[in-house]
Amino acid sequence: MLRTGYAFLAAYLKGEESKLLTADHVDKIFRTSKVQDALVSVKDTDIGSYFEEVSPSALSSFDEIDDHLWAYFGKSIDYLQWLRVIPRSVRDLLSVYVQKYDVSNVKVALRGMITGEKARMIPVGLINNRGLLDNLAAVEEVTDIIRILRECGLSEYSAILEAAVETVGESSKQRLAVEAKLDNQYYGNMLAATKKMKDGKQFLKLQGMAVDLVNLQIVYRAIIRGMGADAAGYLVGDGYELKLDAVKTMLEMNPAEVSAKLESGKYEEMAAEIASSYDRTKSVTVVDEVIEKHKFTFVREMVSTKLLSPLLVAWYLALKELEVRNLRLILQAISDNVALDKIKDYLVLPS
Repeated sequence: MLRTGYAFLAAYLKGEESKLLTADHVDKIFRTSKVQDALVSVKDTDIGSYFEEVSPSALSSFDEIDDHLWAYFGKSIDYLQWLRVIPRSVRDLLSVYVQKYDVSNVKVALRGMITGEKARMIPVGLINNRGLLDNLAAVEEVTDIIRILRECGLSEYSAILEAAVETVGESSKQRLAVEAKLDNQYYGNMLAATKKMKDGKQFLKLQGMAVDLVNLQIVYRAIIRGMGADAAGYLVGDGYELKLDAVKTMLEMNPAEVSAKLESGKYEEMAAEIASSYDRTKSVTVVDEVIEKHKFTFVREMVSTKLLSPLLVAWYLALKELEVRNLRLILQAISDNVALDKIKDYLVLPS
């Protein structure tokens, strides 16, 4: 029965992959100048079919478009979890996977609560599925967030906030330290879930690489923003190739020195690209852009050729996230009247 479940999963995901956004679709979009025309040009994709059911009046601003893009992504995950023929361990993993969006939304709520700015949420995750996302966006006290987390069965995360309820609002440093603990809890939950799965070792490696990339993202941002060693408390923990102590030493380097530190390792090429791109642009945004591109490459190398394995889900999720990311970039550029050629280099398309 388990083998049948994996065979069905492989067939289903392969079919879904054939309906993803491709380079050809992007070429068609680049010949349009309006959001609605761009969406019509991808109507033969799964995401294009989704938008055919959305009224144009509901896409009058990029925020509305963005909500629908993420809603589409969430529905894709929900449907996978609904398919009972898929092995239980895979469905359990998906339940943990979506918690990263809950964590992201809680971080946004914390920042909004402290700064007074209206928080924009991603409509994916357990909080969203319980219909409490608007409540989270409107919180005024940490205790409100704790109550929502408890109601959604996310007690491990609520416990972190409970322990810091008196200090989390005191400074950005305190808040960032709490955010790091939330990230640690998420990665710990993912590691626990993968241990129960077929090919769990490969999944553990994949999650370890995810920790590496999060830590490197923190390192580069901290260096560029002049935080240095003060950012050590925001690091997630030991990863696949990079131990926490080694990562901490990078906080007192410059981008070029970090690249030298990573020579001969898995992240050498990525680090060199970040260093050269930052040297050219002096923009912190290159960190996210380069890491996102290489993250997709790492996942593809590791799991895209696996057959009858839950690792196929990791590949599918990476593709779906990438599809949403690419379309978000394109549609925002159209909404903001930015020439599409200016964003072409930031798109990462599966080959």
